[in-house]
Amino acid sequence: PPEAREAHTKGLARFLESGNSNILGKRIEVTAQRADGSQFPSELAINVSYGRDDLPFFTAYLRDITQRKAAEAALRERERSTALLAELQMAFSQLNSAESIARVGCQLITKHFSLNRCALAELSDDARVANVFYELCGQDLHSVCGLKRTEDFASRNAMQRLRQGQVLVIDNVHDASIPSDIATNVAAMGGVSNICAPYIDDGRLKFTLSMSKSMPHHWLDSEILLAQELASMLYLRISRARAEEQLAESLQKVRDSSPR
Repeated sequence: PPEAREAHTKGLARFLESGNSNILGKRIEVTAQRADGSQFPSELAINVSYGRDDLPFFTAYLRDITQRKAAEAALRERERSTALLAELQMAFSQLNSAESIARVGCQLITKHFSLNRCALAELSDDARVANVFYELCGQDLHSVCGLKRTEDFASRNAMQRLRQGQVLVIDNVHDASIPSDIATNVAAMGGVSNICAPYIDDGRLKFTLSMSKSMPHHWLDSEILLAQELASMLYLRISRARAEEQLAESLQKVRDSSPR
């Protein structure tokens, strides 16, 4: 690549002058460039030999390691995802209230994805109204908690996809493919990239986990799958905590009404 040529030229000149080199006989990872100008990660090995005239002759071996790098990145992402799920499980096991579970869940998710907003919402039976019951967002953003019309934030097609259990993904709200009204509303909330993961129960859309970033972001398949798993985990754990809270309240009322 052009940005590496000067260093290559200087390294060659230094070797010819002093015989010293930092890379000869080693395998190093460098960015290589194809004839069409595209770049790719590679592994480079350079060896030197001398002819009858004692002039150095260099042999370079270059190997494309794009697939290896992608596999390594995928492994690191899986490890991060597994660590987040384990951390959430540990945290939830020590929490009793639905509010604390929502709060800690959003905190850990926001940290993991570097979000500027993490919001939890429950949907009405017809999915036309969303109750955003908890959110964690930057101090410079206004709150979206409360009852919201889903049509203000998602097209009819998008809502249909959510009802089918599909994750909605926006890499860049300014992309021309995003409907202008939806782009305006999402941008007004401070989001540039967004992902909305649904939870379906008994064939009905009941819950969504929405995650936003303040800059464009290409959501990886692994991140989308993780968002789906997080939506399921949060909904089930919050629902369980609410049921336990209601049971505790009912038992307390029975005790309070019982003759002493």
